Amino acid sequence: MHEFLIQDLEAVAKTTPRLATLMGRAVEALRGPPDENSIPYEDILASFNKHLSAYLPRASRLPGGRKNVIRARWNENTDQRSIEWWDTLFARAAASDFITGRRPAGNGHENWRANFDWLIKPANVTKLLEGNYDNRGPRTNVENIERFR
Repeated sequence: MHEFLIQDLEAVAKTTPRLATLMGRAVEALRGPPDENSIPYEDILASFNKHLSAYLPRASRLPGGRKNVIRARWNENTDQRSIEWWDTLFARAAASDFITGRRPAGNGHENWRANFDWLIKPANVTKLLEGNYDNRGPRTNVENIERFR
């Protein structure tokens, strides 16, 4: 019964962004949290390693705390409940010279680079998806001067 209601809500939600947000929340409430066994923890680790093991330490274990953080990201919204979302996240991280350590961080953090646990923290996921760690070309002198005005 709920499945028909969910399909109707999803169809209506496509008409306006605000309505989509509200309807998405309603659909999530009807579906409830995903079953613990439906979260592909191993696939998420494999995705991280596929995209980033050339630059960052491999992730190989799933202790309880790490599972809790993955589960929290998975449950934040329905978009994040697919391995494709995680692939996109890790591919974007792999493209970042800062995250991978290909460009030194500076200011005493020259040898810093991210790891799996750092990447899946809520604030870092948000910053990564908003483009805060995207590569940028070198600044010109004018840009440097404008930055400090």
